[in-house]
Amino acid sequence: MLKTIFFGTPETAVPFLRLLAKRTEVLAVVSQPDKPSGRGLEVSSTPVKKAALELGLKVLQPARPSEIAAELKALGADFGVVVAYGRILKADVLTSTRLGLLNAHFSLLPKYRGAAPVQWALVKGETKTGVSLFWLDEGMDTGPVQDMTETSVGPDEDAPALLARLTAFGVGRLEAVIGDLSVGKVVRLPRKAPLHGSAHQARGRGHRPVERRGRDPQSDPRIPVLAARHPEAGQRLRFGPQIGPPRAVRPDDERRSRSPPGR
Repeated sequence: MLKTIFFGTPETAVPFLRLLAKRTEVLAVVSQPDKPSGRGLEVSSTPVKKAALELGLKVLQPARPSEIAAELKALGADFGVVVAYGRILKADVLTSTRLGLLNAHFSLLPKYRGAAPVQWALVKGETKTGVSLFWLDEGMDTGPVQDMTETSVGPDEDAPALLARLTAFGVGRLEAVIGDLSVGKVVRLPRKAPLHGSAHQARGRGHRPVERRGRDPQSDPRIPVLAARHPEAGQRLRFGPQIGPPRAVRPDDERRSRSPPGR
């Protein structure tokens, strides 16, 4: 049985962890540190940590992943899986397993690298999307591909529905990849840089990959603004009932919103 390490934080990552625990020996689960949340600002565990503890797995929550790079390397894992972990992974962590770290990304790379690939696919009116499982390097979602599978976007699918379906789809693809890796079938298909304008790259501060920098692809705070500026996407960008239908934003609206009070 292959030995693995899992990196993840939000609810989206939990089904991947559960599969990994069934199909491999999970030596450690790495998640973001517990944080205050809710009205009472009570410290709460991440969804991945809660699931890992239910499964009886070892949990590590470093402020910086490099702090545990030596510990991870000493575990002797065959490979790692990363799903919306939310921290930058440097070379010392990327090389801590025998094969490397496999990242699940909800788009057909190189399209929609970085943050909120599901929402961007809807904004751009894509009729096809998919899940990419690729080996992480130090670039922004630029590593070689192990598996990439396409699926159609339903005409009535909004962001939560599409993300849920891609999550289940991605878990299935990860199971297939685990089967391949268990018989030594490691694929590292290189990806050429996309032609200018052929791929959207969602950038954050420092131009780092958001999956590794700290933003859950389900909850990018820019998406409500994005929805407002792309009314043609309609309510498909909603994260839930708390966000109403987007409205068109006129240039004078934007100027007023930036003006000091009283002007």
